[in-house]
Amino acid sequence: MDRKAGLDVVRTAAISFVLLRHWWVAIEGYGPTSSILGNIAANGWLGVDIFFALSGFLVSRSFWTKNDAREFLVHRIARIVPAYFFCLLVIFAAPGVFMGDPAGASALEIVEHLFFLNDYTGSELIVAFWTLAVEMKFYVVAAGVFVILRGRKPTTIALVLAGLAFASIAARALEAAMLGDGIDYLLYFHNLRSPMHVSLDPLFLGASAGVLTLARTPSQSLSTAMVWAGTLGLFTLLASKQWMVVPGVMEVAAVPGAAGIFAALLVAGAAQSRSMPASRGFKRAAELTFAVYLVHMSTIPWAKGVMEFFQGSELAFTLFYLCATLMLAAILHAVIEQPARRYLLNRFSTSPQRMAAGS
Repeated sequence: MDRKAGLDVVRTAAISFVLLRHWWVAIEGYGPTSSILGNIAANGWLGVDIFFALSGFLVSRSFWTKNDAREFLVHRIARIVPAYFFCLLVIFAAPGVFMGDPAGASALEIVEHLFFLNDYTGSELIVAFWTLAVEMKFYVVAAGVFVILRGRKPTTIALVLAGLAFASIAARALEAAMLGDGIDYLLYFHNLRSPMHVSLDPLFLGASAGVLTLARTPSQSLSTAMVWAGTLGLFTLLASKQWMVVPGVMEVAAVPGAAGIFAALLVAGAAQSRSMPASRGFKRAAELTFAVYLVHMSTIPWAKGVMEFFQGSELAFTLFYLCATLMLAAILHAVIEQPARRYLLNRFSTSPQRMAAGS
């Protein structure tokens, strides 16, 4: 089995949790839940931590293989920027269609997004775009870290990366303590979730796992154990309670940190384990995850209109939300994301095998 097949499953699970989270917020808001299924839906933001751990894992292995900061950044930019910038252009040109807000986005908000500063400015043009600002800045930081640590032992590099992850957890705990009691979700999000320096732990934990497993490939039994440990840990966090309604300092610091650890275990195990399911369906879903992430929140205003038309039918909302998201994502992937990525790699990459693959 292709070792990437396990990561296709992880990507599919991560985007499913993100879709579920924003479906829940659109239907139920930010209030408390009263069931395990409600907890899982409300805690779907943990899907972002899975994506972060996956990005960190792949980034470390990519840089380790290339050992070239420029080549590394070319691939990251080609992966994210074209489709993202196209979405910003469309949103700016037709805000009433894609934002549900006819007033639209200001030029300043667009600039903040173009320079990946929106995780700090609090812009809510499309709330989910904060993760792209974090990831792009992480790529630059990660390239610098790997250049500085070039030639060091893998265990040393992994320990430094893990140390940076725990520094992010400590920064989050310190800022939560400074904010004091009464932190609601929106305060948590804008101060303790979206800014890069307090959300780096899953990225660096994934990167640390990537270095360790590339230097010494884990056995199949260990890989499978890592998958199970990560899965059970994440499921426990998802199902046990709704964490961030009125979070305390320990929840703010520990829950995302624990999610990062479990996600890194899951990703590192899934990359090697032959027990992960493989199918064309998972592969296709994984290829669309970035496009789905970019467009899914833009369909929510439309879906609310459909729900209102059908007299408050949550089923009508759900069907439209999923179908519109998948349709727009497939178009974005085929027309913009894939061709632009292939062009940029052919134009700027020095890795022929990557250029041919367009990956």
